[in-house]
Amino acid sequence: MAIFSGYSMDAYCDCDDCRTNTNAQGKYVKEEMISAAGESYAECAAEIRYHGWYLSRDRRHALAPGHIKPRQW
Repeated sequence: MAIFSGYSMDAYCDCDDCRTNTNAQGKYVKEEMISAAGESYAECAAEIRYHGWYLSRDRRHALAPGHIKPRQW
């Protein structure tokens, strides 16, 4: 088991489908999530972005790869 000191981050997708857990056809959709750990926010954000996620500049929103950005951002 690895030990990290400093910072850990869990990012959940904020697209409309993931927030409501249903798609346009009314079918259940599993919410996307990713975790990262490191010495700072920048290290965690870099790891998450490396996996194709989008993180907003205000550090409040995240989007999984291939998901559509909501209008209210």
